[in-house]
Amino acid sequence: LRKQCISFEVGPSRCALGIDVIQEISKIEKVQDSALAVHSCIGTIDLRGNIVPVIDFAALLGYRSPDRNLKTIGEDRRVIVMKLDQELFGLLVDLVDSIVPYFNEDLIGFPALGNQKQKMFVGCISREGTQDILLLNHSEILSASEVIEITHGHSKIYRASDVRSAEVGKKGERKTYITFKLGNLFAVEISEVREVIECPTELLYPPG
Repeated sequence: LRKQCISFEVGPSRCALGIDVIQEISKIEKVQDSALAVHSCIGTIDLRGNIVPVIDFAALLGYRSPDRNLKTIGEDRRVIVMKLDQELFGLLVDLVDSIVPYFNEDLIGFPALGNQKQKMFVGCISREGTQDILLLNHSEILSASEVIEITHGHSKIYRASDVRSAEVGKKGERKTYITFKLGNLFAVEISEVREVIECPTELLYPPG
């Protein structure tokens, strides 16, 4: 089965997450301070009434100390919003790259890494002429204790915001579309898209 992931840069590495586990990708200009901004969590963002904790992914992987200097959130940085254990959280990455197709047979296994984050890595997508991509297991990015400390703590503190978000949700549901051009600009809802592929060089013409 052909699968797709979205690749992004974090520190010196190029990583990827399955396209089906990403809720949305947001450009942010500011992260709000939070009393629960500990370890790799650098604060929160308000996502349509939902208070979402933001994790400096490079710090989580041990590439640097948590970057809480808001001035460093530049044009290329994005927050990848995901859901784990029914709680939203965001991963701050340095650059979102592209959609990458792959087959399970393409993945190269890792040797034992000898650290607690070993289960986070599914395998490596290696292709000639491009930087290797580390495919991540979204359910293993945060440990159970980190989920409770970071996500559940924020949702309890900002429960009032969740109530307001529910009221906003009654007025209309936010949807995500993929846009494309055929002379003019068109769009199709992302839930209706199976995958995006490059145009084949040859086509098969069946009889009749």
